[in-house]
Amino acid sequence: PTPAHSHQQPHLRDFDLSAVRGPGGARLGLETAADSHAESLRMLILAKERELHDMNASQIRDLTVRLEARDKAVQEATGRFEKLKVDFNFNLKLIEERDSELVQFEQAVGELRHTLHDKEAELSQTRIDLAEMEAARGDDARGVAEQLSYLQSKVKEGREELASLRWTNDEEARRRREESEGLKRE
Repeated sequence: PTPAHSHQQPHLRDFDLSAVRGPGGARLGLETAADSHAESLRMLILAKERELHDMNASQIRDLTVRLEARDKAVQEATGRFEKLKVDFNFNLKLIEERDSELVQFEQAVGELRHTLHDKEAELSQTRIDLAEMEAARGDDARGVAEQLSYLQSKVKEGREELASLRWTNDEEARRRREESEGLKRE
């Protein structure tokens, strides 16, 4: 018997066992036992190869399912992140717009305060003028009465305008507080 490949270890399947004879030329039955053993080994090897193949296929399926689940989780997280980013940018823009409005309101309140100050000064000057006129027209009661009536109407107008300006100022301040509280709640 010669091995099939000279550089490898000889295997039982590499030998022709049909030629082996016992004493008197009788066949020893090695061929059948060797063939049966070789067939058993082949069957065992095939079974192990199938088992290994099935294990690999199962691991591949498991890994594929885990990879798909991870990809889905990544996509969901990316979607949530993008939504948060859009919401954040929207809220940031709202805050910037409200900040700009607050600056405008503060300027308007400053202008209203300046106007109120001017009106109070005008009212004070009107009172001074009235006092001077009363002193200068002490003899002429009718002239004084007319002048007094005129000045009183001017004072009344001034007070009404002052009250209106104060109301406008108070409304503006109330509205700013409400908007500021609204921003804080958001």
